[in-house]
Amino acid sequence: MFYKADPCVGGQLWLVLELCTGGSVTELVKGLLRRGQRLDEAMISYILYGALLVRP
Repeated sequence: MFYKADPCVGGQLWLVLELCTGGSVTELVKGLLRRGQRLDEAMISYILYGALLVRP
């Protein structure tokens, strides 16, 4: 995770994640949006839990 600062636009918090078996989370969300669907809260929490899990 890192913070990207831009004096003109402001800042953005970036989460860099490993690639999922079926593709990136961005591709998953775009595919759902094309079908008029969205990720539900349970799936979002599962993805974030895996992303923020501290590994030795």
